[in-house]
Order: sequence, then structure tokens, then C-alpha cells
Amino acid sequence: MNYHFVGTLALAWSIALAAHGEPLLTHTDVFISGKDGYHTYRIPAIEAAPDGSLIAFAEARKYNAGDPGADKQDIDLVYKRSTDNGATWRSMKVLEDPGEFWSAANAATLVDRTNGRMWVMYLRAKPGRSTDTARPGTDDMQTVARWSDDSGGSWSEPLDLTATARDMKDPGWRASVPGPGGAIQTRTGRLLVPMWKTPFATFAIYSDDHGRTWQRGRFVPGPQGGDECQVVELADGRILMDIRQETGSNRWFAQSTDGGATWGQPRPGMAVAPVACALERFTLKSDGEDCNRLLWTGPKEAARKQLRVLTSYDEGQTFSQGRLISEDYAAYSDLTMLKDHTLGVLWERGVSRGYQFITFTRLNRAWLEEDSFRTQSTAPKVISQGEPALTYQAFPDVCRLKNGDLLCVFYAGYGHVSLPRKECPKGGRICCVRSRDEGRTWSAPRILFDGPFDDRDPHIAQMRDGAAVCSFFTYRPQPDGKTRCDTCLVASRDGGATWETEAQIVAPEWPSSAPVRELPDGTRILGVYREDGTTACGGIIRSIDGGKTWCAPIPIGQGSGVRLDAETDFVLLKNGDLYAALRGDRVNMHFATSPDGGLTWSPVKDIGFPAHCPHFTRLSTGEILMVHRLPLTALHVSRDEGKTWQGPYTVDQTPGAYPSTVELNDRTVLVVYYEEGARSAVRARRFRLNSDGLEFLGLESK
Repeated sequence: MNYHFVGTLALAWSIALAAHGEPLLTHTDVFISGKDGYHTYRIPAIEAAPDGSLIAFAEARKYNAGDPGADKQDIDLVYKRSTDNGATWRSMKVLEDPGEFWSAANAATLVDRTNGRMWVMYLRAKPGRSTDTARPGTDDMQTVARWSDDSGGSWSEPLDLTATARDMKDPGWRASVPGPGGAIQTRTGRLLVPMWKTPFATFAIYSDDHGRTWQRGRFVPGPQGGDECQVVELADGRILMDIRQETGSNRWFAQSTDGGATWGQPRPGMAVAPVACALERFTLKSDGEDCNRLLWTGPKEAARKQLRVLTSYDEGQTFSQGRLISEDYAAYSDLTMLKDHTLGVLWERGVSRGYQFITFTRLNRAWLEEDSFRTQSTAPKVISQGEPALTYQAFPDVCRLKNGDLLCVFYAGYGHVSLPRKECPKGGRICCVRSRDEGRTWSAPRILFDGPFDDRDPHIAQMRDGAAVCSFFTYRPQPDGKTRCDTCLVASRDGGATWETEAQIVAPEWPSSAPVRELPDGTRILGVYREDGTTACGGIIRSIDGGKTWCAPIPIGQGSGVRLDAETDFVLLKNGDLYAALRGDRVNMHFATSPDGGLTWSPVKDIGFPAHCPHFTRLSTGEILMVHRLPLTALHVSRDEGKTWQGPYTVDQTPGAYPSTVELNDRTVLVVYYEEGARSAVRARRFRLNSDGLEFLGLESK
């Protein structure tokens, strides 16, 4: 949709009435660059005050659009107040003008519900000093707080928290910066402010005595760095931090189980250009709402355009494709909940260029989930649970049979490795489920094969002669402490109704995590791999007699000096070459090509990104999809026959992965994968591949 934005501070435009249950979306320009003596307004922060009024903060950049410390820059921290849910805004006030060429910047706000006190944290910088040029151990850049006991009518004198927010003895620590935005009070009463530092890392400061004293928490661990960040409290009391990335296409999520004092290892977040995004609690089931919802806002395009709002119904594990708020230029944003349970978005907007306005948008749940945009149906669907599948399901693969059915095979056991024991006397088994309606519904699981060993990593494909072939490997600990893994095949010649009961061993001591692929000349190929002490490589086996016999494994990448614990899969390129993807051990995925159906191979090369368990699908429109693990469950796409890859595009935030895809009749894509954990299960999602990523769709409505 295209929305007309009001050019004055006194008017707002709405696409619907604000009555309960009717979709609501209103927009008002709060700060306009070039007005009131300032060149540019940037870095919004917004808070709903205890009396219901709204306080909108911004950096008022006097001489140019540059950040704190830019050449002859002067930045004041300003705010405006609204008492009618953001429809109109009072005259601008200056909270802090620290002096000529000084900067007051990066506001983050919260309300202490216990005493009604509203806090704003911000950065104060001396002339010419930035996060890059501030001197460690000095007050070049200060962390400052103020509070208001009358909902923003008046403010305290500044409280200097620099020595708390920074280790002044650290010879490299130049600055500690709040948010911007995203500070909260937890349900325990703790005041929690997200922070970032230079050199880059993220953490939080917190107070358990209503701001009388403050403490500094530990850094989010890992080499990823990160800077601008926000936090939200999850339904179970954990804290989720959303972090702007320093490199790559994905943000980062980190969780804390102790109120923000320490953090667990981060996981990849949304795929978006580096920018400050916003995260807010929208509904909480324990408060009487129908379900838990988190909302996230950020631009869709790398050029900082198209502000969108995404919804999570599973406490930040996954987010919907969401709804587009505006097609305009869009950058930083912040969120707040109004007293009438609508959402306020304060964001940087432009029409002919970026940063022309800071705009307030108000929306409600009816607009978020209006008609076909209802996002619950896009959530992953569990398809594997049932008595024969035991308590742990993993490593799925899916294919389309000649009769149109979708057949999904997966590993079933009691854990990641399921050796024979009392409740599972033969160890892990292979199960399958079937869909006759393009993935909308699935049969109950049934056992496909259950041999005397741990049978695992199954994959499925149907050959041109009608035989459905399931490949897998057996996992057998040996008396010498080593493990033997043999790749095996079983076949069905009645569309998967019945299966061979004796497995054909086709690659002794070489495991496989890929389906059998059939080349145009009828040759069948299967990716295998082998680990031997400190070395590992990929491989291929070939059959030229319809799968009756198979050649010995032909290594790929052997002797390369790179350890490739490979989980090899193949795709046939349009020029007739085979393209192999090989998992790397603590290195990026590698690839190799073969001009002769897999008999000989080029040297392996770095593909450019880390990935495990690759699975290829060529779409009817020509693109090559490669789904994989890392980061979490993800996808890359190539539109130039493997020369370059776009992505990663996040399929799901859950660990586990081993995904595979199949194209549906309407040219959308079904992906299956698994979630790791005590009760692991196979999930299915449907999406459409767009030029800029994935659009998730419901399985029930096609």
C-alpha cells in the first residue's frame, strides 16, 4: 500500500476508524528536518508515560546530518509530548544542550511501574569525539541518565553513569552507548538498559533499587561484536536481546536467564541491512490475552526503505513475513505500547531521500492480522509425531512421487544417537509420513525400515522407473571404540506402500546424508563422505545398471588440506556439469565440479559461507535452492548456476536443521527440517521465493 503522510504537526491521516476491532493505521510527522533551527532530526526513541501521554525523543543535529563527533557537529537531545495518542504534538523542548559542538544522543527510555518514574538514558560527547575517537579512561563520551516524576513535564539534573557503564581501566574501551530505545522494566522490577560499546560488544546495565544504584552486566559472548540493540522480556522471564550486526546479512539474538546480567551464545536473527531495529512485547497470554506476541520493526530493503512490522507467536524463535507500514525511505525505529493497547512506532522516514522526517505511526492488532495477512498460519507445522516415531524425530527429507503425493522420511529414536536399548531394541529407525494435498495435512507416521542397528539420516527420491529409493546409513560402535557407518538403500516399487526388508549396503564405511540423484542418461549417483582421524572428504558412488551395483566411492576433496566432513549433495548444472557441495569442519562449505558425471572432480573451493547438511532443489523457474544448517535453518539461492549465492535467508530460528525442499504445484516451496531438543520433531513450512528473500505462506490456504 502507499500512504499519504501529513506534512504538518497538527494533522494525522488514518486508513480506518479507531473503533475496537477495526483496522487502524495512522501517521503523523513529529520532527521535520530543517525546521526549528536544526538541519536533521535522527535516532528516535518513544515512551508511553504513566499518565498515558507519549514522549518522543530525537537527536536534533544542528549543522549537518553527521553523527556525534563529526566535523563541527552540534547535537541536542530534544523531545515532544502528545496527549491524544499521537494525533497532535506539542512544541519541541530541549532536554539537553551540552554546549557548542557537543553532542547529546542515543536516547533509551523506560518507565518504572512501581513509582511512575520515567527514565531516559543517553550519550554525551565532547566536541570532535566519537565512538571511534574517544579516549579510553576519559570522559570524552559519557553515559548519562535523567528521570521525570510527572510524565515528562519536568526532568531531573543529569546523573553520570559513565563509571558504571564502562570499565574506565580498560585500555581499549572508548565508549558505552545506550540502545537506542528498547530499555525495559522486567516483571521482577529490575530496570534494564541495553548497551553497546567500542570496540564493539553488547551488554546491559541494570538497577534493582529503582535507579538508586546501577550495575554493569557481562558481554554477549562470541566474536560477532554487535552494536545498537534492544531487549524484551519473554513470557518465561528470560530476556531476549536483538543486536545490529557488524558484518554479514543477519542480525543477532542473545538470551539471558538471569535478567540481563549474563548472556548465552547468540544465534542469527533477522536478515536485514545493518540498522537499529525495534523489539516490543505486544500481548502476553498470562495477562489474559489469546496468545503471546512480540513485534519487531525494521526496513525491508538494504537501501533503508520499506518499514515493516513482523510478529512472533513463539517468543522470538520465528517471525512472520509481517506487514508493510510504508514504501518510503525508512531507517531507525522504536516502539511503545499505548494505554489503549495499540502500538506506537516512531521512525525515520524520507520521501525523496532518507531522514526527512521522524514519523509517528499508530496501529492495532486488527490491522496487523487483517484478512489474508493473518500471520498465525505461516508458523511451522509439526508433521512427524506419533507412536511409531518414538520421542525424537530428526534428519528429514521430502520428495514428490509420480502420483503427486509428497513423501517425507525421517529418523526416529529417543535421542540424537539412539543405540539399541530396552524401549528401542533395534536402535533408531526410519519412519515416513505422506501428504496427498500439497502439504496441508499429513498421515500418521509409520515405520519404513527398522534394521538391527541405528539407522539414520534417511533421504528419499523416486527414479524414472517408478522405484522409490530411501538412502541412509547405519551407525555401529565397534569393540575398539571406533564407529562403523555403512551407506544403505531400500526400495519400494509400489509408491511407498511397502518397502524392502533387507538393506543393500552400497558404500561400506562411508556414510551418506543425501538422496539418490538420477542423471539424464539414467546413471544414479549418491553423495557420501568419510572421516579418518584428522582428515575427512566427500565422495560419490555411481550406478549404471539401475541401482543393482554401485562403484567404489570416488573421493572429492581428498588431499586438499581442508577437513570436509562433507554430507555431500549434488545438483546438475545446465551445461551438464555436476556441482557438489561439501560441509566443512570449522571452515566454510566448499564445492567442486565434475564434467563427466562424477568420474573426475575439480579441486575443492571455498563457497564463501559456512553451512552444514546441504540439500539442492532446482525450481521450475531455473533457480537453484540450497537449504542447510548455519545460521540455524537457512537457505541460499543461485540464479547463475552456482557462480554466486544470495543469502542466507532464515527459514527458522530453531537449531537442528537438516532441511530439504520440494516445489509445490503452485510454484511455492515446501521445506522440511527438524528442531533439536529433548522432544525433537520435524517441521514443515511453505514459502515463495522473491527477489529479496522468502515470503512465508500458510499451509492451510493455497
